[in-house]
Amino acid sequence: MVFLLTLLRLIVRELFGRNRTIHRAPLPDPAPTPSDPPEPPEAPSIVKPPSMDFGAATDVARAVLGKGYDVFANNSQPYNLNIVGIRDASPKFDRFGCRLVQFWKQEDGEWHVISVPFTTYPGERYTRRKLLNPRGAMILKPGQYRNIYRLRKHRGLYNALCQDGGPVNVYRDGNKDTVYDLKPNTLQSGNFGANIHAPENPDDGICRDVYDKIGAASAGCQVTKSVLDFLRLRDEWKKAKQIWGNVFTYTLIEDTDLIDSSSEQVNIADVTAETPSDYAAGRAIVDLEARRNADGTLKIYKLPENDGGGKYEIAGINDRYHPEALADLRAMNPERREEYAARYIEEYTLRYTQLDEASLKPGTRFSVLDSTFNRGPGGSAWIVQDSLRAMGRNVRRDGKWGPRTRATLEKADRDTPSLLLQKLRDSRERYEREKVGYRSNFWKGLVNRWNKVHEIAEGMNSNTSKL
Repeated sequence: MVFLLTLLRLIVRELFGRNRTIHRAPLPDPAPTPSDPPEPPEAPSIVKPPSMDFGAATDVARAVLGKGYDVFANNSQPYNLNIVGIRDASPKFDRFGCRLVQFWKQEDGEWHVISVPFTTYPGERYTRRKLLNPRGAMILKPGQYRNIYRLRKHRGLYNALCQDGGPVNVYRDGNKDTVYDLKPNTLQSGNFGANIHAPENPDDGICRDVYDKIGAASAGCQVTKSVLDFLRLRDEWKKAKQIWGNVFTYTLIEDTDLIDSSSEQVNIADVTAETPSDYAAGRAIVDLEARRNADGTLKIYKLPENDGGGKYEIAGINDRYHPEALADLRAMNPERREEYAARYIEEYTLRYTQLDEASLKPGTRFSVLDSTFNRGPGGSAWIVQDSLRAMGRNVRRDGKWGPRTRATLEKADRDTPSLLLQKLRDSRERYEREKVGYRSNFWKGLVNRWNKVHEIAEGMNSNTSKL
């Protein structure tokens, strides 16, 4: 056992002493210091269950799980990316001392890993010379930021992972010294463009490859030290986008969170890898919306002139309200459209209703998300509030999703779920008559849709109650 531990440290020293990219190599333990206690003659061996085997990324995966975050380990498709920033908790100012570790399961069933030098701190220019915010430079707070990153143009220049799908939490460091301050009283939450990008434009053909100092490369974004490293990461993002959609999760931890795979710092038996949702609501909505080709794949459908959704759609994802998602669907292999569409619809509707953490029965959740996809978040809020008021619940019918609406919805779902589903169906019809207006050429189809949603939702809830 001593021999194995010694060999591991030699490998770590070789890999991380040179800031090289890892491919299927062990991730580092914190470097030993002269004050470290001597190694015991024998360390107890631990047999890890299969769910904890992430190849070379096992230590990082265990650290992520140990923080209570999710690790994506879905076996149905490859490129289910885990993108993890590891912050140097004792950083040198204006230096690339952090790492970005990206790991995923490939088509061959093996875990693949890319690990590159990185920064999660702003550079000298934007901390000492030019504050872009009067409260100070931005430093991202550790956490898991689910499904809020998209592959978009960073500052209009080149494709990078951009934070445009939801808020992040950041510290503000405004004293213009050479110490990064992470003070709780400076925390802010919002859409600050905490993107993941290269140190400079990699597509202009004249950039340097490796930077020694952060300098102007980061104002608080997450930035690779090497342009070539960024390009390798981006190649995998493009592949993941084709399978899982243009939705990415970024997790930031500190190097002090890393857990030695040979230790018992967490109860391994109590920790399992989370897999993404099976998108039951999204799949049900796709089935309702979809027109299919002869082989069963989702069809590109030309919309009638007065539809209001643009010219084309795939499973209700149209070019008026969802142009980028439709473009992705049209470009990809038709066999992969179903998974993409289900994920996109569910994540899209959850983002605007903020029901991802609400405790709802699956049928209720599906019914509300379906109305959101059809009539937008304002429409679905009105429908939910109207149905709750019809049940005697005290909520305002203002068409806005808020904590009171969500809490009242959860309580009604616990108390009388079947009645709630019926009221949701009735309120959809009332919304259509009062807010949209009666349209004879669509009415029969709408009534069939509301009735079908109600039937499916009742079935979902009934199946759950039997478990």
